[in-house]
Amino acid sequence: MALGDGTEDTRRPLPRAELDRDADTAHVLEQAAHLRLITLDQDRVQLTHEAVIQAWPRLRGWLAEDRDRLRVQRRLTEDARAWEDVGRDSGALYRGERLALARELLADPQVGLTTGERAFLRASTAVEAAARRSARRRTLVWRSLVFLLATLLVATAVATDRASRARHQLAQQRDRAAARDLAETATDLYPTRPGLAVQLGLAAYRLDRTPTTRDSLLSTLATSWDAHPDGEVSWLDFGPEGKLLATGGSDHVARLWETHGLARPDAVATLSGHGGAVRSVAFSADGRTLATGGDDRRVRLWRVADPRRPARTATLSGHRGAVRSVAFSPDGRTLATASNDRTVRLWNIADPRNPTTTATLTGHSTMVFAVAFSPDGRTLATAGGGDTPVLLWDLSGTGKPARRAVLRGHRDVVGAVDFSPDGRRLATASDDRTVQLWDVSDPGRPTTTATLSGYTTAVGSVAFSPDGRVLAASSYIRSVHFYGLDPDRAIGRACEHARPTITRDQWSAHVPYLDYAPPCGTPGA
Repeated sequence: MALGDGTEDTRRPLPRAELDRDADTAHVLEQAAHLRLITLDQDRVQLTHEAVIQAWPRLRGWLAEDRDRLRVQRRLTEDARAWEDVGRDSGALYRGERLALARELLADPQVGLTTGERAFLRASTAVEAAARRSARRRTLVWRSLVFLLATLLVATAVATDRASRARHQLAQQRDRAAARDLAETATDLYPTRPGLAVQLGLAAYRLDRTPTTRDSLLSTLATSWDAHPDGEVSWLDFGPEGKLLATGGSDHVARLWETHGLARPDAVATLSGHGGAVRSVAFSADGRTLATGGDDRRVRLWRVADPRRPARTATLSGHRGAVRSVAFSPDGRTLATASNDRTVRLWNIADPRNPTTTATLTGHSTMVFAVAFSPDGRTLATAGGGDTPVLLWDLSGTGKPARRAVLRGHRDVVGAVDFSPDGRRLATASDDRTVQLWDVSDPGRPTTTATLSGYTTAVGSVAFSPDGRVLAASSYIRSVHFYGLDPDRAIGRACEHARPTITRDQWSAHVPYLDYAPPCGTPGA
């Protein structure tokens, strides 16, 4: 039979060669033909008519219960025949996930496989087993060669001191390579197995305390939650005291949250009114005003002195594209807005009921996705893509803002920027699925200090808490992550996130070159 996908099942001739030639099979075929359920000729077997499918309830039941297995078996039949046609070439055999799926669905002894199908599966299994054995042999040979090379290096050392230094350097290189592999594994495991990821990250950091292993460990210590269940999180910002967080989403609303350190915050209000996705949110320095910008090309100002009863106070218009980012100057008299129209506008909002444009910055070659003031108000950071991913502007003069530096390091568009409260660090979030931290204590010579990874999608927003100890970042899958930015404090409390304790089998799978030593708790089974 040919199983339909959204259509009716139909009969399909089956070559007799695909059926076993034992007495039981022949008897069943004869009985079915006698009952006029099937027709037989010298070479083929097929249902008498499509009507048999509809008129035979038991057959319909079998098809409904076992549809996935039947599809896999039908594909197996075709592939086994093709394997025979090419002279049983091993290149036509199943491997990997395809073989595992076939073996899983067809493992039931009740499933009737033809001699050719069984031979095909046995050959596939044998080839895969041989490949695994070959890989193990290559690994063993490689390790033996490495060990031999290390031994020769030590043996040929001229003096004891030189030999000692060589051994120490070799151990360092081994530990560094092992720690780097462990750190990458921890980052990969974080989205699905955070407890195990923390412990592997901690083991990597203790093995080799480098910025790479530190960044990996900090990435596994993030706290996350779904902030906009009905859409993506586009932007977020902390209130000045760190007790209030605002988020904007693709669901056309902004939300206010009460925060509790790294714990999950509580929702307190929803701000509606935008005619499209809310792309950016920002608090004023006194925390009494919130600005939101969105796809409707508008910027809205809200009074949030009482966060449970927010009220809209003004609407700013003028951009020719979606407003991607908004930011208040420290004195609250200037608002910066970034847009898809490739410009950044500075607004005088001393009188929020009568805002006016004071400057338009045109240094970006693509859409401008983010804007942020430094705490002293003397530097403005703007972010986009192309050859001008992040720009720093000097606002200290009385004339038009002047460009001071270009920050390059991300491999894709930069969608968000934020200064730390002391103004010495800048966080940038990118479509390359990372967050980077920069030392901008000298805005003319910025340098990268850390890279936070572990995201499965682009990172769309980033914000420091007012005390600078927590960094919030959101990806485009509704979730928000909290990072502790005091490395010693965060690492010291890493085991609070590590549950359950890594088992001996898990340790052997990921750290086979070291004796079992779980970094948190007592050894497991």
